[in-house]
Amino acid sequence: GVQLCALNLQTNDLPTQLHYALFELNGGTGYVPKPQEMLASTPCWPPPRVQLKVVTVQPITLFQLPKRNAERPMLDGARSRVHDYVHELSFSHAKLKKQGELGQAPYLPSVCLELHAIGGFHCVSATLPPSSVATRQLVRTLGFTGDDFHYDDKVHCIAAEPNACVLRVAVVDEEAGQEVAYDTVVLGAVREGYRVI
Repeated sequence: GVQLCALNLQTNDLPTQLHYALFELNGGTGYVPKPQEMLASTPCWPPPRVQLKVVTVQPITLFQLPKRNAERPMLDGARSRVHDYVHELSFSHAKLKKQGELGQAPYLPSVCLELHAIGGFHCVSATLPPSSVATRQLVRTLGFTGDDFHYDDKVHCIAAEPNACVLRVAVVDEEAGQEVAYDTVVLGAVREGYRVI
């Protein structure tokens, strides 16, 4: 097995986000045991499965989103250094000006759900049974009240190996081409009920 491994965790890119989601398993100890199928005398990964796990996600409301051209994180003050490390989540004034002066115009953010699997079948779909094997699905805004955005569509996340599949939920301002926020979680760790992310 691997005894020493150097990881680049300085850039908060997709691999780093998936890494943090995976290693939150097992109480966040940084150790995740191998699946039993990989420990057999003849390892088999991914193993053949008869049943698939389905997790249905229904975004309801987004609130307290930053306005366009808002400095996120704050570019001055005590926490200004954060901008150097997570700059992809900070709106760039120069980029927005190049795209046509979007200014403070209201925008309707979409919610993007993606599945990233280590192995096995996985897809997201608005219908069951799934009509495609897409791994990304956008949910567009139904309407808004003040600064709150409302959604009504459901997305079904389907995976053969839910404990080896990461669900990434992102809020996207499609018009500006900006990702506003994101969160990642292992699909097998999602439980029934309401969640705030």
